[in-house]
Amino acid sequence: MKSSKIRLALATSLLSTSALAQNVSSGKTEVAAEGKEKATAVPAAIDDATELTLQGGGLLAGGNARSFALTTSGKFLLRRGPHEFNAGAAMNYAESVAPAVAPTDPKGPMNPTVENYQGRLRYDYFFDEQASGFFAVSARRDRFQGIDLRLGLDPGVSAYAIRNDEIKLWGELGYNFQFDAFNAEAQAARATLVPQPDSLSTRTDHNVRMFLGYAHRMDKRLSLDVGLEGFKSVVEADAWRLNFAAQLTTQLFERFSFAVGAVTLYNNFPGVPGIEKLDVTSSMSFVYQLL
Repeated sequence: MKSSKIRLALATSLLSTSALAQNVSSGKTEVAAEGKEKATAVPAAIDDATELTLQGGGLLAGGNARSFALTTSGKFLLRRGPHEFNAGAAMNYAESVAPAVAPTDPKGPMNPTVENYQGRLRYDYFFDEQASGFFAVSARRDRFQGIDLRLGLDPGVSAYAIRNDEIKLWGELGYNFQFDAFNAEAQAARATLVPQPDSLSTRTDHNVRMFLGYAHRMDKRLSLDVGLEGFKSVVEADAWRLNFAAQLTTQLFERFSFAVGAVTLYNNFPGVPGIEKLDVTSSMSFVYQLL
């Protein structure tokens, strides 16, 4: 099974071209309840709104060290009175090949080093301008975490401490159901665990979920979004996860913006030998608002 150290080596080669501090891969987007789950930063008054945005970035390098990275995502928001619906999807993919040891050595084929697909749906009902109840469903497929499917169900409540046109500060508390379906490589690695898990192919967990979000609209063109998310299992004593995400967005002109983001995911109990507990990613991408 490929380790995160291989992905780290890819990121180091991308740094020299993109000048972006990144520990795993270039251009990675997260939407599936991994550091990105948050109540939508709606205006001061609950109103009708329809929004659709597309985001994408990539990197292509050739010569002695060939590499390729692509990140794409889309988000949709529909709000009618106290009802709000969010949908999001993202894909991250990267390939690389090690440089030749000597000029006469043949170069090997390009090999995937990052591959994940994500999707999320969320519904909020706002009791008033300061509080809502929500239910979210997320799905993730990540080859290098050994996951064919990670399904998450997240009911909960959110409450705002500050909510105006410039600054929003809020928290969320709820329940998280997690279902993991592991790929063949992960199942083979799980077979070496002592004691062996009840199932090599799947795992379920029940968690308490907490989230703290902060959004600051510094001016008409510049905005900062930060989120800290935690999961604590009520089944496994040592199982907990902590996710952090931050994104700085600046408007270039009218519907086009440029975003720089970073996501840190820590899983104290991955459940698969050889999987590192910490993943750190960063991205630079263009954002286009269709609606």
